[in-house]
Formats: sequence, structure tokens, C-alpha cells
Amino acid sequence: MNARLVKLKYLADFNPPVPANVRSSNDKFPIYPMDKIESFGKLSSSVESRPISELLNGYSYLEPTDVAYAKVTPCFENGKGILGRDLPGPSFATTELTVLRPKPGVDQRYLAYLLQTPDFMNPAISSMTGAGGLKRVAEEYVKNLKFPLPSLDEQKRIADELDRELTEIDELISDQQCLLNLTTEKFNAEIRSLTYPEGIETVPLKRFADITLGKMITPSDKGGMEVAPYIRAANIQPGGVFTYQSDQKKMWFSSDELSYLDLKKGDVLVVEGGAGFGRSAVLEEDLPGWGFQNSINRVRVNNDLADAHFIDFCIRAQLLSGELEKLTNQSTIPHLTAEKLNLIQIPNIEVGQQTEFANELFILNHRNSILIAEMKNLISILLELKQSKIISLLN
Repeated sequence: MNARLVKLKYLADFNPPVPANVRSSNDKFPIYPMDKIESFGKLSSSVESRPISELLNGYSYLEPTDVAYAKVTPCFENGKGILGRDLPGPSFATTELTVLRPKPGVDQRYLAYLLQTPDFMNPAISSMTGAGGLKRVAEEYVKNLKFPLPSLDEQKRIADELDRELTEIDELISDQQCLLNLTTEKFNAEIRSLTYPEGIETVPLKRFADITLGKMITPSDKGGMEVAPYIRAANIQPGGVFTYQSDQKKMWFSSDELSYLDLKKGDVLVVEGGAGFGRSAVLEEDLPGWGFQNSINRVRVNNDLADAHFIDFCIRAQLLSGELEKLTNQSTIPHLTAEKLNLIQIPNIEVGQQTEFANELFILNHRNSILIAEMKNLISILLELKQSKIISLLN
């Protein structure tokens, strides 16, 4: 495409103000939080509306002619944005959006597609400032990024072609996502039915296991201590307990602490709180010389009474059903203390039957993992195809 390159700040006005007629309105206006915003796709219709007096501070203002992109990580990397034509009228949204109003001679859809290209995404990610998970795109930096600007008729032709082709791809992605959700729901139901058979009484987990919470991070030697690696929440993933050398963390332990916070094959490790709340996995090997942080509960199963993998599947079933969170009785961030974990109800069946159920669940889990991996791979391929279509027509 032969077209002159123009800085983004000359293609659109950034974060236009709320106009006087909206400021003086008696109407209520819809508010779009980040969880109601997708990838420049159809917006949710189930959003709250509030009077203007509650919206003039702390919200971004948008009109149907605007385009907006999420400026905070990871929403930006996930391509979240708004195409204003999907709005019901003047609206408000999270302040974690940057709003662009196309200047005369710039097609709204064409601008939205530009914001989805690597020519915008990659330098915008590089410009991010901030700490940890709160990094934001540097607005002054992206204003000076240059993009091709053909004639308005050519912009509309490109946008029309992309609309047609990407609609088909989006429909395929949506179908795969629905199938992925159904597959996951079916597997979750199977976990529940096999771990908690109808008519079987349950007893507290403490009947089958001893539960220990790890220790707080000790940053320096308190006397007679040694540095040792430890398990933390990030090590506990759906596929197991991962202890990669490159990601190994260490802290100070006394010899007594390393003795009672030891880790053995068959221990069920459960995340105590935070983003991984309730996530669990069975340790498949001894970890001599390791300890574990207070973000982890160690469930040491009595092998004469219970099967560790069955106990793990029971914890997973309770997490999926929401029962773990109810047990914590928290209005903010839930914490699964050792005392609360002791009270989780486990089917009172003999260990041999537990092992049989666990083996069935292993087979189902393997089959489900393959199906989900295939569907996620197809979605990834479709997203790449979508990106390549945008690039080919905009370059």
C-alpha cells in the first residue's frame, strides 16, 4: 500500500473531554469496566448506568465515533479495546483506557485496525512504565508512532475487506471457545461425580492427613541458619509441581525448620491464597533439603488410609465448585489456612477404592488435556491468521 506515513497524534485526538451537553444532562450513562471489554469486539449489554454527577471523575469518556485501547498490562497485550460504533451512545469506561477520536479524513474502523498491528503493539509494549503488573503504555510515546494514511475511500475499502474476512475467523474462534468451555465444564462435572459419589458419607480431611503451613520468607540469617530452596505458589501448577533450576528461590531455614518442613513424594501441596488460591498438585519425587513458604499448605496423607492423588482430585473438585472459597468465609482475598483445610470434607471410602477412582480420573484428565490443547492450538492458529490478514492489508 503506497501511502504517506503520519504520526498517530495527527490521526486522532487523545482523551477528548466530556462535552457541555453531557455534563449538564439529567440522563444516566453506561459504564464499561475492563471485564466487559473484549478485543475491539461486541460489547456487553449488561452494564451498570449512573447519573453524570457520579461519572465526571474517575472514568474515561467515549462517544460512538471513538476508538479506545486498554493501556494497562496484561489487558493491552491481550488486545482489549473498544470500537465506539458498538456503544449505545455517549458512555463511560475504566480509566485504564486511552480514548482516540479520529480526525477528519480518518476512518474509525481503519484506526481501530491500526491499533491491532505489531507496528503499534510492539513499540507500545516497549514503552510501558510502572512496576510489576501495573505497567502502562506511555501515551506521549505512542502519539509519535507513524502509520500509513491512504485516502479516506481506500481506508474504508480496507476496513470493509477486513470486516468481511475477520468476521468469518472470529466466528470460528467463537465456536472453538464455546467447545472449549463445554469440554471443560464436562470434565469438571466428571471430577465431581467420581470424587463425591452419591450416598457416600464424608469426613474431614484431617482424618486422612496431617496439614502444615509453610514459613514466612526469612531474608537474612537469624543465627544458626542455612540457605535452602523452597516451594512457593508459582511452583504449583495444574500439571504438577515444577522446580526448574532457573526459577529456583532460596531463603534461610534452621535445621529444625528444614526437618519439619520437609517435602516427600506423595505430599499434596495446596496454595494458601492469592491468585492461585486453592490450586493443588501431588509431589511426584522427594525434595531433600527443600522447605516451603507460607503460601503453601503441605497435606501429608496417611497412605494406609487414603490415596494422595484422590485427595488432590477432591481438593480440585471443591475448588471448581466454589466450596473452598465458601469455607474461607472471606469478603476480600480468601486464605485457606491449615485449620480450614483440615475441615474439607472427603468421601469416607477405603483407600483401594480411592485409588480406583483416582486412576479413572487420570485417564479422563489425560484425554481432556489433549482435547483442550488441540482446541487452544487451533484458536492460536486462527488468531495468528487474523493478525496476518490485518498486517497484509495495512502494509
